[in-house]
Amino acid sequence: MKRRVISGVVGLTILAIFFILSLSLAVVAIRSTDSDLTVTFLDVGQGDATLIETPSGTQVLIDGGRPRSVERPLARQLPFYDRSIDMIIATHADSDHIGGLVDVLKNYQVDLIGVPVLKNETAAYDAFLKAAAAEVARDGFVSSQELTRGDVVHLDDGAYLLTLFPLAKHQPENLNESSTVFKLIYGDTSVILTGDSTQAIEEYLASIDGGLLQADILKVGHHGSDTSSSEIFLSAVSPEVAVISAGSDNTYGHPADTVLARLIAVGAETLCTCDLGTVTLVSDGREVRHIE
Repeated sequence: MKRRVISGVVGLTILAIFFILSLSLAVVAIRSTDSDLTVTFLDVGQGDATLIETPSGTQVLIDGGRPRSVERPLARQLPFYDRSIDMIIATHADSDHIGGLVDVLKNYQVDLIGVPVLKNETAAYDAFLKAAAAEVARDGFVSSQELTRGDVVHLDDGAYLLTLFPLAKHQPENLNESSTVFKLIYGDTSVILTGDSTQAIEEYLASIDGGLLQADILKVGHHGSDTSSSEIFLSAVSPEVAVISAGSDNTYGHPADTVLARLIAVGAETLCTCDLGTVTLVSDGREVRHIE
């Protein structure tokens, strides 16, 4: 019998597909033995979207930017065959945080949905609620809940999200003051994630939490707006790296020069998606490094 030989364009295509699949499997094998936790601040333009991936593969997406802004940057981080995310969380109901989560709910299987504590009568918020309800209806195991101070989301061995704000009976005056604030802890490393939390909330947390706020990484509040990042709060967090999620040449002037100056004053290296695109930080539980 003659041995069949793959040739021509079809043959090259098959070989290319085989190579890609083999490479993907190799990457999965490497990840499965890796002890790193990855925090990726996705470039969604003028908005927020943060993807957390633990060593065992648990995935949490916090916020999703504006409508139709998160699909491409998210797809670049996940294997093409991965159409599930363990949990999505909307820190608050502003469209530049919640809008893109509608696309995620439509295109990915989601097991747990964290919903904002303060409602918002907007088309973006209504679309989010409808998409969340549809996901719950498709899969009876899906649940949605509000996360308030003291709630802990266990992600992996030694990795968890501690909810610092809002309080269970908090009655915020505006959406930004309702933002969920988390401390992501993995081993001896940690990240403070702030949504659009205001200076008033930051200073309240500094007054009640003190040293608990200290973290290696800070996701700077409200895209670097001067309404967030008070000196008291930044001193309490004392981050080595501060990440700002903002759009290039945005009309809001984010990040504000005053905020950048405060970050320099506390010794933080500042990374902005407006300059760098997607920013990826990796922790082995002992130290955090920036992946170029």
